[in-house]
Amino acid sequence: MNLKLSAIESYFFHRSRLNLHSCFYVGIKLNELPKKSQLIAALKYTVIQHERLTCNVFYDELKKENFLQNILEPLKFCDLIEYHHDWDQLGETEINHIFQRYNFSYNENKSLWKILILPNQNQMLLLTDHVLMDGMSAVHVWETFMEGLQMQQPVEIDETIYSPSLNSSIEKIMSAPLYGDWPIPWNWHIVRQLVSRLHYWFPQTVVKNNRNLIQFANYSFPKDLLDDKPSNGTQKYKVKNTNHQWEFQLSPTHLNDILQECKANNTSLTSLLGALVCTSFEKIAAHEYTGSFLKIELPMNIRKPFERVLKLPSDDKLAVGNFIAVIEFNHKLHQNRGIWDIASQIQRAIRSSSEDKIIDKVNEVKLLEVISSQQYIEDKISLNNGPSSTFEVTNLGFQTFKDACNTSLPFYIVDATFNEPQGISSIFSLSVISTPGNGLHCCISYPNTLTKVLEPHWQYMKDYLNLY
Repeated sequence: MNLKLSAIESYFFHRSRLNLHSCFYVGIKLNELPKKSQLIAALKYTVIQHERLTCNVFYDELKKENFLQNILEPLKFCDLIEYHHDWDQLGETEINHIFQRYNFSYNENKSLWKILILPNQNQMLLLTDHVLMDGMSAVHVWETFMEGLQMQQPVEIDETIYSPSLNSSIEKIMSAPLYGDWPIPWNWHIVRQLVSRLHYWFPQTVVKNNRNLIQFANYSFPKDLLDDKPSNGTQKYKVKNTNHQWEFQLSPTHLNDILQECKANNTSLTSLLGALVCTSFEKIAAHEYTGSFLKIELPMNIRKPFERVLKLPSDDKLAVGNFIAVIEFNHKLHQNRGIWDIASQIQRAIRSSSEDKIIDKVNEVKLLEVISSQQYIEDKISLNNGPSSTFEVTNLGFQTFKDACNTSLPFYIVDATFNEPQGISSIFSLSVISTPGNGLHCCISYPNTLTKVLEPHWQYMKDYLNLY
């Protein structure tokens, strides 16, 4: 494999290379942990199905570009699996430890992912570099892993999970060609020319935040995000990753009740969660912030639009990769709108972006093709006094993991979790995934300097969702 990075993958690459993003994780909790031999067999099955898992990003000196290429050395069990027998829980300390410690290196014959196993919790966490895959890809990887785990296979003694001389691929990665095939209307050709020139000569016109975007008095950017900036001795930043982590769950019954409310109001769970946070801002004292509106980022899975617009067959070719675009929603404060009114507004933005405006949404992502990703990232930090959005809601949806939650199986998924590190795009984040057995699992990550300021937010959400 010798695959050119797509524009968004190039952005993720430079963001990680600058040390501004370590990894994210999607985890599963099983009824019981497999034996080592069973893990080996399942890993081999998974790697054969998804060739991307055998790749790293390498720089081609001749072409002066970065490519996703197969690594040229074997991957052993110990390269991909790490046990944490000392962790009795996945709490705030452990979560921050993950984002502080696990960062994957490029231009090396090493994987860009790893699985942490917490035996005391029967939990397995897939940690991955974002250049390799998005959140839904991680779900697909777990689906494949669970398929391999259920198969009656010979006991595995050989701990080599991947060998460059033996492995063959049954999945042809299409990430870069798909973005390359996406239609660019004539008006977007003009926009691309304009953005390219503006970012080169006047970068502030492209990256500068709206001055009316809410900024917290107790949150200083980038001081409260970074420990270190690049200096003469280093070209890398250092993110603190000391966020507070608040997790809450809704039982399957409770989740179903909430979903019925959403259905009755023609909205989604994602829209409701965004509206809850928007409404909770009315609980904050005015002196705690400046600005008149907040911005929500809603990452959108664009696999279905790719299939529809490019007339692709519906299969697993889009399983692992980066197929996302971001929906932005601005909410003006103190408008005395009800929760369902705000949720409806968010839902309309989601529906419009995923249907009528999908050509435009993907072309927004493709604007990264005409500017320097690294310069764009550095400008976002140096030219702003805060992240480009107030908060992010990433909902991986209700996942059965291809029936891997079926309790009649020898190994089945009891629960799932999802989380991401502190970042340059939002002040705080909500990472959500739901399963049949344990309902909704939401991880909220926010700066510790805003603990007191945001406490009314979380209390409001607890009251509304009856989290007692």
